[in-house]
Amino acid sequence: MGREVEFECKMASFERDSTRVIDKFNGENFNLWKFKMERVLASMDLWEIVDGSEEAPPSNSDPKVIKEYQRCAKKAMSTIAINLVDSQLHHIKRCKGPVEAWNTLCNIHETRNLSNILFIRRKFFTCKMQEGEDLLDHINKVKALADQLACLEVPVRDEDVVMTLLESLPPSYEYLITALETLPMQDLTMEYVTARLMHEVSKRKEKEPQGDDAAMVSMQGRGGTTSTRKDTRTCYYCGKPGHIARFCSKAKNNKEKESANKARDDDDYAFATKDGDHCKAICKWIMVKLTIHQVDGNGGHGLLCAPVVLFDDFGV
Repeated sequence: MGREVEFECKMASFERDSTRVIDKFNGENFNLWKFKMERVLASMDLWEIVDGSEEAPPSNSDPKVIKEYQRCAKKAMSTIAINLVDSQLHHIKRCKGPVEAWNTLCNIHETRNLSNILFIRRKFFTCKMQEGEDLLDHINKVKALADQLACLEVPVRDEDVVMTLLESLPPSYEYLITALETLPMQDLTMEYVTARLMHEVSKRKEKEPQGDDAAMVSMQGRGGTTSTRKDTRTCYYCGKPGHIARFCSKAKNNKEKESANKARDDDDYAFATKDGDHCKAICKWIMVKLTIHQVDGNGGHGLLCAPVVLFDDFGV
């Protein structure tokens, strides 16, 4: 009688609940998917059927009890199946019930052989985080690999996980790693290191430019203007908006022209005066550069400059 009441309660629970769906297992990180599925099945009162602790009722039991157990078994089987991708469904298509399906998946993806252990160990110790990647995702990745090794009965100490995590960080975390290395080994627990790393991420986010400053940095990265304030200024030299006199192209061009003209005048002309006791004369010395276009014998072109000196004397 108690078993009948139990199955009636389960039936009422199934009618109230909808099927829980998690990320479908695609062949990667079986340990994480397995943990999620255990929680889902437990919340639906189906885990005891899947792990085999609750056996099917004898054939001479009350037909209602047998029917309810079969209903629970089908519910468990459906829950497992809808959380697998098509390529993984082939493994359990011929299974007769949830117990067989669950054991089949565990035997396939948790096989304890040398090649599988070496493969996961290599991924664990060579895991690297690139600059710009999400830190929390990387921490979870390292933990997941450690959990996979633990499921294969490969001992992984907390110190190994901590050292692997710190070794896998990019160069931008070098100063934090150096600070952590000064602490006693017993203080470097995974929880403490994770908290310090997440605190470091929070500090970096606070220092990142926000709003208009973020837009300015983004434009700098694309080769755009270096300041949003310049767009609202007016140049006092040319009177045009969008820049200041220091960066005015017109002012720069005029300054270059003035410098060139001054240099040309200094090179082309020289003036001298001469005073005597008996006469006064002003000698004007003009150096004129004559540019002669000359064609050489090879068909090339050159410039030949010949100076002509003209003297004009003016008596007073």
